[in-house]
Amino acid sequence: MGRNLARNGDAGGLAHFKTAFDLALEIPHPAGMITSLNALAWYGQNYDIRDASDYSEEALYIMGKYYESPQFYIFDTAFDVMKKAENAFVYEVSKDLFSIYETLSPEVRKKYKNTLSNVKNFLSISEYAIDGKITRFLRKLKKTIIFSGSQMSRSKIS
Repeated sequence: MGRNLARNGDAGGLAHFKTAFDLALEIPHPAGMITSLNALAWYGQNYDIRDASDYSEEALYIMGKYYESPQFYIFDTAFDVMKKAENAFVYEVSKDLFSIYETLSPEVRKKYKNTLSNVKNFLSISEYAIDGKITRFLRKLKKTIIFSGSQMSRSKIS
């Protein structure tokens, strides 16, 4: 019912997912908790991206608490939602998603081929090699902060 409403653009569908989560939490039913949180994140991103990002974080937490093998679709949703929300945790999720992808069957890999491409692209622009230019810049910045009368200690700046 929640999916049908949410797919048709009715925000009332989210209430059904919240009810499902509360019920799964009460039982407790880990798969139900994760599925309802994942749906709240996926469909909720159209209404409140911050809440959606929080739901995806919670889904990842519960998945890690109850399951040893990661569920790829939870990471997929978390990556999309957290990237849109500019959640700092998205970098860690993308690295995990990339390594989990390698363990998937060829059929599932094919299904998530675009996701892997997006993750590779995200990781390529999120990491910077520490070269001489960056080191010199940081050293100049450190000296500027020290000599500008900052109360910050030299060790914290380092």
